[in-house]
Amino acid sequence: MWHFQHFYASSSPISGVFTEPSNRFPLDNVLWPAYQYGHYGVEFFWALSGFIFAYRYRDAIVTGSLRLGRFAIQRLRRIGPVHYLSLILVAGLQSAVEHHYGRSFIYANNDTYHFLLNILGASAWGLERGYSFNGPFWSVSTEIPIYLFFFLLTLRFDANKWWYVFLLSLIMKSSGIGGVISECLCYFAIGVLVQNSRFVKLKPTRTRQTLFWGILVLSGVGIHLTTHGLRGLFMLLLVSSLLIVFGGKSNSHWTTKPLAGFVSTWLGRLSYPVYLVHFPAQLIIVLVVGGSTKSHDLSPAGLLTVYVTLTVLLAYLIFRYIEQPIQALAKRQNDL
Repeated sequence: MWHFQHFYASSSPISGVFTEPSNRFPLDNVLWPAYQYGHYGVEFFWALSGFIFAYRYRDAIVTGSLRLGRFAIQRLRRIGPVHYLSLILVAGLQSAVEHHYGRSFIYANNDTYHFLLNILGASAWGLERGYSFNGPFWSVSTEIPIYLFFFLLTLRFDANKWWYVFLLSLIMKSSGIGGVISECLCYFAIGVLVQNSRFVKLKPTRTRQTLFWGILVLSGVGIHLTTHGLRGLFMLLLVSSLLIVFGGKSNSHWTTKPLAGFVSTWLGRLSYPVYLVHFPAQLIIVLVVGGSTKSHDLSPAGLLTVYVTLTVLLAYLIFRYIEQPIQALAKRQNDL
């Protein structure tokens, strides 16, 4: 939702093609948190990665049943198919956009050098000259070095050392050292620490429920009311509370079972393909709708509907016919 504004960016080759919202985005009385704060979802998913990694891989790494090579293959199998498919889609669609409009849409560094960086998953390691190809992949690229760091630290040290990692990365993040890598590590470490804590193992009482839901709400209010510096603190509290409320072993006690199941399914299965295909979906809309003589008749609400529907549809098709078969094959090979 955060990237819906791409359609109306002044630098966009189709700026002015679609009907401009008069003074606000469609349904902003309901969706305003997504429009205004949607970019904070990146930090949450970094923390979610740390949480899941600590739950899924820690014991296997410590006992030696999971070697580095197998760990790398598992990660490549998880992030690779959608990434490479979306990269190819964007390369082709962006070429068509450049041919039609004379310039690229949103992300301009679409040369051979940046294509190779994307192939290697290194599009956000400080080697780039800006966003390129499927730009949102930058947040996944940032995590890749953290994967190796997680494996080596888990292999050599006990779980308590993640407190030092969190504090050091927090200092680096606050001091502007390390760029997005240190920021990613900070939230990843929070996820690991929450998983290692006893809070996710507690059966929630009424008092604990009130406490954590209160922290959750107050953190959201704090993010809305404070400036950039304090927002970081409230974001850490918000992320921690979300992981405890929805990630605990007894999450059905924290929330309703349907809600917990929906969150688990959405975050665990469709969120990654949705995240990586939303920009290819925008390129398709730019080419198909933007080139139509009736595009001026498409209202902001109509454009939003087309955008969300196409994104979810593409994500589901990729999940159903690409990701699921790959994971099923891996299970048959007993490699997960």
